[in-house]
Amino acid sequence: MRIEDVTKVLKGANQLHKMKLYVRETTGDNAVIWVYHNYERKSLRFPTLKITNQNMKPEEMALLRKAIERRNELERQGDSSAAFTVDSKEKISKIMREWVEHYAVESSIRNAKSAEKRFLAANGDIPIGAVSRRHIMQMMDSMKLAGYNSNYIRGVASRFRTFCNYAEQRGYMNHVDTRKLLPPERFGEVKILSETELILLAATPCEACPDVKDLFMLGVYTAQRIGEIKLYTFSVFYDGKIRARQGKTGKFIVIPLSAAALEIMSDLKKRRESEGKPTRAQDNMFCLPSSTHIYKCFRAWLEAAGIDKNRITLHNSRSTAISLLIHKGVPESVTQELANHSDPRITARYYRQIDDSKKKEALEKITKF
Repeated sequence: MRIEDVTKVLKGANQLHKMKLYVRETTGDNAVIWVYHNYERKSLRFPTLKITNQNMKPEEMALLRKAIERRNELERQGDSSAAFTVDSKEKISKIMREWVEHYAVESSIRNAKSAEKRFLAANGDIPIGAVSRRHIMQMMDSMKLAGYNSNYIRGVASRFRTFCNYAEQRGYMNHVDTRKLLPPERFGEVKILSETELILLAATPCEACPDVKDLFMLGVYTAQRIGEIKLYTFSVFYDGKIRARQGKTGKFIVIPLSAAALEIMSDLKKRRESEGKPTRAQDNMFCLPSSTHIYKCFRAWLEAAGIDKNRITLHNSRSTAISLLIHKGVPESVTQELANHSDPRITARYYRQIDDSKKKEALEKITKF
């Protein structure tokens, strides 16, 4: 259903009623129906609505009717405070399981599971109503003692803050103050490949899965995220350019492809045709195995090229591409646009990594006296 249709239905249902219904969009193209009364907003604890561009289905309209009936029942009761009472003894593991299943993107599911695992390991399966700021700090402290990277701790804590918003919106728990909880972000060494190593990789075939090699090299030639490239269909490639909407930022990008990138796109289409697979607009360009097997193929390819398999990952194709652009003298504004960085400070991270070499090169110009 469309969010406008839901809003229109609820607007009509709110007429002549003191207790108002309204809908709020959440993550994953979902929406939650809330009640607003006496300057308080509470969730009806109804199933989330899936927001699409299609017309409202009969079962979705039936769910809205139930929400309206529920609101009317609460109004007739007079005192609605008891009706909104949440079972604070509900175990947090159950709610977190619902939260993990709420996501549709694989990377988001993986991050949510990580936050669930770290919180339960530090605090145990406590009641949802008992969660406080102290429990989040305890989770972060236990991760520090275990030697986890500061940026990883920051990511887990940020993901758990998202869970707190999810649980609060659905009436499972009261508001938890999570302000100024995240540790400072630290920029470490950017992992990249040199041009010599890239030449070795390009000349080495990936015997186990040729698509893994093409995936990595296309990331180098376009500076796009590997997670985005994996999902490319033949429809994004048109007139020598990639036209696609990024899942992370929602930004529509247009990337003119170099001759090397065009060659990869052509090889992918020929490979799919030779395998007898369709190459229609909606079909995927890449035919990849499971995530675990992808990395096995990638490491085997690195070993075949004589490169340390533990030094970089598949996702370092992007950092390699950005660093190459910087070394070639591409202006920071152009690099930021190609990499689709939302903030120039993110792009500046890569510039900081090469500052020392540039400083040394500059100082070498001073002759010995």
